[in-house]
Amino acid sequence: MVNFGGRWNHQRTKRLSLGPWPRDDGAAGRFDREVDVLCVGSGPAVLAAAISAADAGMEVLVAAHSYAPKRAVQESLPRSWAVILRSAWGLEELPDATMEYLRGLTDDVSPPDPALKLDALNFRHVDEPTTGSARSSGTVAPFFGAALLRWSRVCLSAPYGLLYSGVSIPGAKEFVQESGERLEVSTLGPPPRDRMETSLSAWMLMQARERGVEVCAVGSLQQLIFDDHEVVGAVFGEGPGSLAVHTRHGVALCTSHRGTEDSAMREAWQSTNSQLGLVSAVASRFGRLELLTNQASRCTLPVGHYRSSRKMIPS
Repeated sequence: MVNFGGRWNHQRTKRLSLGPWPRDDGAAGRFDREVDVLCVGSGPAVLAAAISAADAGMEVLVAAHSYAPKRAVQESLPRSWAVILRSAWGLEELPDATMEYLRGLTDDVSPPDPALKLDALNFRHVDEPTTGSARSSGTVAPFFGAALLRWSRVCLSAPYGLLYSGVSIPGAKEFVQESGERLEVSTLGPPPRDRMETSLSAWMLMQARERGVEVCAVGSLQQLIFDDHEVVGAVFGEGPGSLAVHTRHGVALCTSHRGTEDSAMREAWQSTNSQLGLVSAVASRFGRLELLTNQASRCTLPVGHYRSSRKMIPS
């Protein structure tokens, strides 16, 4: 494995911030709302990001957008990750600027492999967090570029994956493993004492609302909005009823429509003495929900049901 170090991160960041996608002045000139963090969808990974940002004192809007009916499509060639993301959001088309942004994030990631079977759940041991938030250090240590791309692929393939337009989800804390690997984790804590009678997404939506997060039913996602080549918001719906939201910090989106099917994660969370957390690699825009424990916890797992790892990048 080649260690690209800080040079790889610098070139990657430059590509994302100076890419070919232009600002859409027509959309950006008519913002209807402004918030710190915009969370698109109502799957558990997106709601975890909303809860984490709300706990960090930020103004959060969850845009529970409608999904267009999906048509059966016969495919002779593997789709690109950008097309898969568009499909995950229930869309057949997106403006060129938005698609170019998605390609810029994912074109270096290995293409989807239909034969690759990834676990729906991942159980991870984490060490104690470092002092302060993940954004407080001001620097990013060198990392393995190829390993970071594999992490992106794992999150893109996961049923509970997340794409965040920034490189650090608000409220996340940095965990440095004994191996030296660095994670950013937002923990939701242990499951409630009483048996959960609703879906995990419904329970998390209630938790978000209790934290003052506004939930707004909107039309389908139409486009992301860019200013100086950075994501600054999104537009939902068409015509007079459309909604343009400006975000001061970032936009969170699910990476799979399967994210709303959360019974497996809910049952595993309730049946184990673990915490639920949104995990990302340092400097990555991708994350996923995982079951977490630390050295002080004792967790009994059904044999063969979960992948357990101390590594940031699954093999």
